[in-house]
Amino acid sequence: MTKITDTTDAALLALIARHDQMWTRIDAFHAEEDSQMCGCPEHVALAHAAEQLAVQIIATPCSTRQAVAGKLRVAHHEDFDHDIATQIMLRHDLARVEAAEREAAV
Repeated sequence: MTKITDTTDAALLALIARHDQMWTRIDAFHAEEDSQMCGCPEHVALAHAAEQLAVQIIATPCSTRQAVAGKLRVAHHEDFDHDIATQIMLRHDLARVEAAEREAAV
């Protein structure tokens, strides 16, 4: 679960925390794979909503390592981590974080 500690990316971290909660519920459905719950309308709707939220999260620029880590986790959960566009956005995020850290160190 994501803990919000930096106000710079607070809104993004809240979205990541929401995705984490959704993913916990999706995992519960997958744990019940042999039951009729996996693939039920609630599971399908939740998976679709989580995927849409993940797209929003990945597309939102961030400026903290905590947010980059959360975005990486979301990308991995949704199998976006091998997507070229996702990789480019995450590289830009990391470059932004590193530049801010260098500036703060001066």
